[in-house]
Amino acid sequence: RVTMRPFLTTLERRWITFQLLTALEQCQSVGLVHGDIKSNNMLITSWNWVVLSDLTGLKPGYLPEDNPADLSYFFDDDYHKRCYVAPERFYHSSTPEAQRPKEMMTGAIDVFASGCVIAELFLSGEAPFSLAELLAYRKGQYDAAHRLRQIADADIAELVGDMIALDPAQRGLPGEYLKRYRSRCFPLYFGEFLH
Repeated sequence: RVTMRPFLTTLERRWITFQLLTALEQCQSVGLVHGDIKSNNMLITSWNWVVLSDLTGLKPGYLPEDNPADLSYFFDDDYHKRCYVAPERFYHSSTPEAQRPKEMMTGAIDVFASGCVIAELFLSGEAPFSLAELLAYRKGQYDAAHRLRQIADADIAELVGDMIALDPAQRGLPGEYLKRYRSRCFPLYFGEFLH
């Protein structure tokens, strides 16, 4: 839908962004981590209502960075062009088993992936990261700021920048983003101008 005619207006893109953040907030409120948010898992109706699909706990939480087979098999997307997986989900296969991440995944991975989807929405279908760029970003060798500068909507660019922070502890909760960007990005959806 992002690249099809009639093209989405800025208002429609913000409406989709608002709905994605609201869906994330609802998932978080019941302790659900989606784990595979990407544009292919966001269904958009002809009325621009968003449905988040493919909620499953059967996919691996952590992936070897030097062997994309699991990534390709479980997450089934063209990762040479777009990658939505949070950087903290990768480890090097030479890492001893005892030192590999085992903790439960948190909603921060969904926030990161959603930030990538929102960027793609406002970049007319261009994703902020390929797999190679994401792995370089993970190591501090890639700056996503140049892609964010291509987003014409400065408030959305700032929102995405917050959501794709490299450190998961620096990413906010979906409800915090809805509150923080309420007046700048989503005033119509909170009824501020509807009387």
